[in-house]
Amino acid sequence: MPALPLHELIYSIRTLLKDRGFTTVVILTLSLGIAINTVVFSVVKGVLLDQLPYKSPNQLVLIWQDNPQQSDHKGLVSIPNFVDWKSRNQSFEEMAAYMETSSILSGDDASELVRGATVTTDFISVMGVAPLLGRAFLPEEEQEGRDQVVLLGYGLWQRQFGADPDVIGRTVPFERHSRLVIGVMPPDFDFPTKSQFWLPLEMDERRKVSVRNHQMLTVVAD
Repeated sequence: MPALPLHELIYSIRTLLKDRGFTTVVILTLSLGIAINTVVFSVVKGVLLDQLPYKSPNQLVLIWQDNPQQSDHKGLVSIPNFVDWKSRNQSFEEMAAYMETSSILSGDDASELVRGATVTTDFISVMGVAPLLGRAFLPEEEQEGRDQVVLLGYGLWQRQFGADPDVIGRTVPFERHSRLVIGVMPPDFDFPTKSQFWLPLEMDERRKVSVRNHQMLTVVAD
């Protein structure tokens, strides 16, 4: 693009200085255009260019329950239905389920209401993410009485526990229950929806055959 001649540049500056209303419109238009382009690029970069911090992100899918009679095409799933889907699955390598939750954590500094998720114990494996510290859930931690463990998000670990690596093995209070910290997740993992802790979903035999219309789970598969 050829450079603007000096006399034309001087004339343009004088015009802008003379008509302040017009100058304001020009500046606002330029600012709005730059802001819109920045937002669009950020979204495209985050959705299309940046790799999600998961194993094989292009293979991860969410599975919903379809109920045409109620016009519900992205319905949540009951525990018995999830168990059946998983036992009969022939399309995916692994399937897991989760439901979003929140809890008050009493950390070293202060109490904090934090977002999290209750997940099946194979959830971390399906997402393909290894804990930064400690370990992921064990299958037996879905059993009642053995499910009082927690994985901490990186940000929560930093804020409430000063990034102390010795937090592994500590018992911390989550509302009505004390839970054993077994691991800390990496800084770029917060699925679903900015989660900062993960609890194992209790999956005893009673719940596996309980009422099927108690729909509370989202299913994720690889």
